[in-house]
Amino acid sequence: MLVFKSLSYRYVELLAGGHAPMLWALGFRGATVPAITLPDGRRFQGSLQIAQALEQLAPLPSLYPSPSASRAAVREAERWGEAALQPVPRRLIRWGLRKHLRQRQMVCRHRQPPARPPSYGHAAHADRSRLRAARGSN
Repeated sequence: MLVFKSLSYRYVELLAGGHAPMLWALGFRGATVPAITLPDGRRFQGSLQIAQALEQLAPLPSLYPSPSASRAAVREAERWGEAALQPVPRRLIRWGLRKHLRQRQMVCRHRQPPARPPSYGHAAHADRSRLRAARGSN
């Protein structure tokens, strides 16, 4: 979303399995990623909340389709995904990490940071000057 809106950010890699205390230390209330701190200090967690905050902060280009009926359908799909779909893989991953040594070993082996940050599983801190430019203010 940040790349799509041409907003600068700083990618912060969090330790798998230990990200909750790290997020709390950074001032976030929840224990899930993605998470973002905006230049004004506001913090958001979860793709849906981040998308809505970025849409208000930098409306163009929009993350949502322009016809209001389509926009409403997309927002409803987002709500369903956040409430019904997202908890399933989280529970499966936690269960697998608790029950299977091989899964824990795989996570440890693949801890190399990605060459390009993915659009999930990270905390981001947006760059103030780029956000001001996106809003058209000084």
